[in-house]
Amino acid sequence: MGADAGRVFALTAPWCFDGEQRWSAGGGILVRGARILRVLESRRAVQRHTGGDVPRVEAPGGLLMPGFVVAHTHLELSALAGRVPPGPDFTAWIEALIRARSGCDRARLYAARQAAAVGLLANGATAIGDVDSLDLWREVPRGAPRGPRTVVQREVLDAGDSQRTAAALARVARRIPATDVRSEGIAPHAPYTVTDGLLAGVGKLAARRQLPIAVHWAETREEIEWLAGRGGPFERLLGPSRPQRSSLERLEAAALLGPRTALIHGNHPGPSEMERIRRAGASVVHCPGAHAFFGRERFPLETWLAAGVSLAFGTDSAAGNHTLDPRRELRLAAAAAPTVDPVRLAAIATSGGARALGLAGQVGRFVAGAFADAVVWDLAGDDADSVAGALVHGAGGPAEVWLGGQRIP
Repeated sequence: MGADAGRVFALTAPWCFDGEQRWSAGGGILVRGARILRVLESRRAVQRHTGGDVPRVEAPGGLLMPGFVVAHTHLELSALAGRVPPGPDFTAWIEALIRARSGCDRARLYAARQAAAVGLLANGATAIGDVDSLDLWREVPRGAPRGPRTVVQREVLDAGDSQRTAAALARVARRIPATDVRSEGIAPHAPYTVTDGLLAGVGKLAARRQLPIAVHWAETREEIEWLAGRGGPFERLLGPSRPQRSSLERLEAAALLGPRTALIHGNHPGPSEMERIRRAGASVVHCPGAHAFFGRERFPLETWLAAGVSLAFGTDSAAGNHTLDPRRELRLAAAAAPTVDPVRLAAIATSGGARALGLAGQVGRFVAGAFADAVVWDLAGDDADSVAGALVHGAGGPAEVWLGGQRIP
């Protein structure tokens, strides 16, 4: 069922989750065109606002909720799925990945990217943050199959070589034209691949355009060792290491640590760093599937939550994960952190992701004015806790996906 600019209808289900904390029996959303006109918090509210010229569309499942917001992925690496197995040396995996990507032509990389985007939408992700180092976003033709609403996080790095800084900034100098399903972000790759000069340039650009920021941070102990001047495996990739200011201090100095910042991974925070991140209002994006793929030690999810830091989930790339399925990420997170309430995990996967992408109030939550992006799950339960548990611990795809008030075939 499509939606034109003025059409009003109610989308309802036996259970409705608003993406933040409210679970209601028999509620739904009132949709006008592509956006939510009103949240209907009960069966009585549905009855009051439907009838006559306002039809009701009863979802074919037990739960209606905002689509998942995948705050971190690398769709450009989708052609490399299964090509580079994990091993104990992460730097060796990076080197093998770079070699494998150099053997793929651009057409193949683009085709795999588009297929992955369509697959994410089919699996219930209605918004994503996609790190793009190849500008593949330019090649999406009109009429291409629909993927999720996307923040194109344009990756920049100079590999510690200040002579490459100007070229890295020049590549992202021109804006990405915004549409209702595409916006622009910036992704200085990681503190170990970006000089202070490039961080400063990215900070100025991000402030001028008010861009959301994504940066890989504290993913491995090896990167922390190299940044501290203690050498290690990263020397093979980046050369001799020398002591530097901490990664957070460098980001702060470049005005890159704040409410528009998403720190990707965050597996190994140092003393007091959680509190500094909380004060800055930044988000941390955990990628449970990538975590499992590389066999990493347990992610401190409960500790991050206790520190009051806003969390989100990502899938990372198909090259470093077994599948790009946001519900699987939720399930893996729940298995690794069984004491965390499933209701809390569902919010991380929706409104938490929206905050990490700078899209709070637009996606990831049922609120008036947000895009009418929703998924329907065929779930049953007697109360909110049982429905949330079925969502978080179960498997399988959604019964329906809606993007901007339109049901996706």
